Amino acid sequence: MNRPTIQATSNIDSGTGGPPVIRRPSSLRPQFAPPPLKRRASVFPSYLRLSAFICGSLFCASLACGADVIDVERGETTVSATRPARLSLDAAIAGLKTYRLGESRAAMHSLDAIARETAGKPEDRSKLVKSLAGLVASPESTSEGKAIACRLLALTGSDDVIPTLAPLLLDPGLADYARLALEQIPTPAALAALREALPKAPAKAKVGIIATLGLRRDAAAVEPLAAVLNEALAADAPLAAAAAAGLGRIGGIQASNALMTAAERAPAVVKPLLADAQLVCAETLIAAGQGADAAGVYQRIYEAADLPAPQRVAALRGLVRTADIKVIPILSAALAKGGPEALAAAPLVAELSGAAGTEAAVKQLPSLAPPVQAAVLDALANKGDRVAAPAALAAATSADPAVRAAALRALGRLGDASAVPVLVEAAATPNPAQDAARSSLDLLSDPGTDAALMKLAADAPPATKAEIFRRLAGRNAVAAVPLLLAAAQDADATLRAAAFKSLGTLARAEDVPALLTLVKRPPAAEDIDAAESALAAACGKVTPPDQRAQLVLKDLPGASPAVRASLVRVLGLVGSDAALAALRTAAKDADPAVQDAAVRALAETVEPAAAADLLDIIKSATTEKHRVLAMRGYARWASSPDRKPADRLAMCKQALPLAKTPQEQRLILAALATIKTAASLAEVAPFLEKGPLVQEACGAAVAIATPLKPTPQVTATIAKVAEVAKDATTKKAANEILEKAKKPAP
Repeated sequence: MNRPTIQATSNIDSGTGGPPVIRRPSSLRPQFAPPPLKRRASVFPSYLRLSAFICGSLFCASLACGADVIDVERGETTVSATRPARLSLDAAIAGLKTYRLGESRAAMHSLDAIARETAGKPEDRSKLVKSLAGLVASPESTSEGKAIACRLLALTGSDDVIPTLAPLLLDPGLADYARLALEQIPTPAALAALREALPKAPAKAKVGIIATLGLRRDAAAVEPLAAVLNEALAADAPLAAAAAAGLGRIGGIQASNALMTAAERAPAVVKPLLADAQLVCAETLIAAGQGADAAGVYQRIYEAADLPAPQRVAALRGLVRTADIKVIPILSAALAKGGPEALAAAPLVAELSGAAGTEAAVKQLPSLAPPVQAAVLDALANKGDRVAAPAALAAATSADPAVRAAALRALGRLGDASAVPVLVEAAATPNPAQDAARSSLDLLSDPGTDAALMKLAADAPPATKAEIFRRLAGRNAVAAVPLLLAAAQDADATLRAAAFKSLGTLARAEDVPALLTLVKRPPAAEDIDAAESALAAACGKVTPPDQRAQLVLKDLPGASPAVRASLVRVLGLVGSDAALAALRTAAKDADPAVQDAAVRALAETVEPAAAADLLDIIKSATTEKHRVLAMRGYARWASSPDRKPADRLAMCKQALPLAKTPQEQRLILAALATIKTAASLAEVAPFLEKGPLVQEACGAAVAIATPLKPTPQVTATIAKVAEVAKDATTKKAANEILEKAKKPAP
């Protein structure tokens, strides 16, 4: 279908006078008729209403903004330099009566204003309506004027204007305007006028009238719409589709019977459209409490072998909603067929009410094709009826990967502790369903699941036991902490690693002493990091927060250098003022390992006050390693958005003279790039002149300057970037900033 093209472009022409004019495409002029109907019938009514609405919206928009011309065909809008003078009602009516396209729209501007002003003033509004009705009824009025008058009557009219509008329903050029005006009058008389015009209206107008009657759900229109449908079935498919859609929207048993009768003798091309209408109609029956009648509609559609599968499945879903247990044999038969239709029907198992539907699906499950089995298992899981748990448990050992995965997924919702062995076996063995098994173990809601997992772990091989530990952590099974503490000392390294990792999740404040013991006497050197992480996590659960470091601090004095280094690393992870004080002391420890641990902890701690300590280390470090570590930590704080830009800039200024190597300077440049101020740009500028960091400085300068106002200082620095930058993206960004600087300020 050739739709009107509407563009948002505007063409300002101060030389054009007069008020706004709507120009519709040439295919619609001069009769204002909608374009020819060539699309699928089921969307015709809504398209006609949309077309009319668009034109009306353009009209209203032009009135509101004072547009001189809105040309739908060319997509141009011309705005008048001056709005015409306001006319009186009589003068405006006289002007609209003779209005032609392209002429002054002063009359329309005035009538629009009068319509707004008369709201809430019955006498003035009545006078306006009578004047508009007289214009529409006058044979001397132009079609353009009548069309605009109909628009205004749609907003202001009542039953008084129905005799004036009704004859226009038979006018091919004005039928849509009259119909839309009547559509807005919420009285039986307006509907009666539409019904009366239906048999006599032109074909195009009939489609619009049918759409309005359907929209208004006019029960009295069922018989005339049924007559139109039966007459159009063989000769006019679009009109038949429109009538069917209208009947579907009106709904009720009478409309349903009319659609059923038509479907029995409809040509093949129209049957799917009638089925759509019947499905809509069935929804109205359900809403009216006539579920049994709706079930009959759904069953007829489902049993119609000549209808497309999507409509038949939609009907089957309707049967599930309305036919209760009577639908079970029908759904079972659909599943047994296999193929796409069975896959589409499988999710409906979840919508079956009661245990009978679950039991039927479970009984049928082994006989279904594997893809359908998997889909039914997913549906049973969604239904959540635990009656299906044994079937899911049996299917979890299926040879088909899709069925096995679906069964393992279902056990997470349907199963209990008895499913733990099957799920653990699948979770501990690499296979396509491993993730499904792990997820189900985490989801099992049976209170006995944690105990079942711990019991199974007692005799499980190390790999399986490690998987059980991970699942206990996923379930937040704090009761497993004693088991994990014991496993953290096992001879198997893999098992110890899994135990420490799970302890990091599950250990509580009361478990800190036991973890401290493991940190001070780790089972093996390779376990130190994992033990420290678990201890830090447990300390993080101590309340109040300022006490989190105390249990670690009390073991620090007198400990061996290796233990002190471990405890220092833990303090760095825990944080607090007391922990920071201990790190400062440890950074001056005589033992190199303790000192190294302290510097690293200060560089990585979450305590902002550590920045000052890191600056001191940068100034006094005796090893290059510690200088770099301290500079990295300091640059991290200088880049932190939690600090004020001025404070971060001051930090960078302090660090720049201390940055001795390009590596250290690069860290400070990166921090400066996060500070969007002219002062930070000034700190970057010297690096643009020469040296190994020119290109890094170019990137930092562009990042800083992009949001800044293009002051002379900024443009001078960016001009240097444009000159020396080698990276194409950086050079382009610099040139864009310079181009922006040339434009006058708004």
